[in-house]
Amino acid sequence: MSDLFDQLLLFKQRFVICGDFNVPGADSSSVDPLMDNLISRYDLVQHVQQATRTAGNLLDLVITAESDSQLVSGTSVTQRPLPDRPLPCTLQPSTGL
Repeated sequence: MSDLFDQLLLFKQRFVICGDFNVPGADSSSVDPLMDNLISRYDLVQHVQQATRTAGNLLDLVITAESDSQLVSGTSVTQRPLPDRPLPCTLQPSTGL
């Protein structure tokens, strides 16, 4: 992941990274400390703040640069989390994206 973040930030690319990262944290609203440190080190934002799986794990992540955090909204899990259910979110692209 750090290589990907390096490249995106080096070339000043705007991005939204999303998917099932399978890096659960200690509770339903956190990710593994190593992933959390990586997100912090690159000044990124992880937009999903609650469990996305029935076991109470936060596995599905949506990540942007801090400067582009306004691109993503509506990542709340509105239905009971289930395996392989899509996580809804809204992307707000701007001109020049």
